[in-house]
Amino acid sequence: GATWESAKGTLAGALQGASNGTHVYMMAGTYVCHNVLIPNGVTVTGGYAQTSTGTDLSQRNYPGSNDNWDSLTWCTILNGADSTRVITVNSGGTIEGCVLTHGKVTDKGGGVLIDGGTVTHCVLINNVALDYENQTAKGGGAYIQNNGFLLNSVVAKNIANNGPGVAGTDGTLTNNTITANVARANCGTVTDDDGNV
Repeated sequence: GATWESAKGTLAGALQGASNGTHVYMMAGTYVCHNVLIPNGVTVTGGYAQTSTGTDLSQRNYPGSNDNWDSLTWCTILNGADSTRVITVNSGGTIEGCVLTHGKVTDKGGGVLIDGGTVTHCVLINNVALDYENQTAKGGGAYIQNNGFLLNSVVAKNIANNGPGVAGTDGTLTNNTITANVARANCGTVTDDDGNV
């Protein structure tokens, strides 16, 4: 919809028919998302209060503080309902200013599969990527491939067999906080540019 009064009730509904250059603005609140696909050229921006007018970026909140991660009046919360990945961001797609939570997969990317797209200023929390039989699931919070980007985000309290916070084959991570994630098997190690393991 073109106004808050005519807005769609779900992110999937808002993305139906979205084309290159579309910008979807989301009000604070909780939305159930079952592996919603953000396509090429589409940007999804969360954190708007109901009292905001238009699409003024200064009238929205980022979920960057621990105190605000679960606040429905502050955050746009995308919830996978512990049954599917929350979202997939394709090449050229962007999501920003949202909390991605309660995603669950047995392969890769419990919270988000970044398939060449960009995730920025988001919180990825309480997502799961577990394969109990083969112990091969990766990226509880996020899995990055095809030159995807994870920027200025918080990745916390996610669980996976391997790479509990973030895993992937090809991508860029910049200025993220990755903390309190749990590996259930074969976690290996990560070494940063300064040699810290």
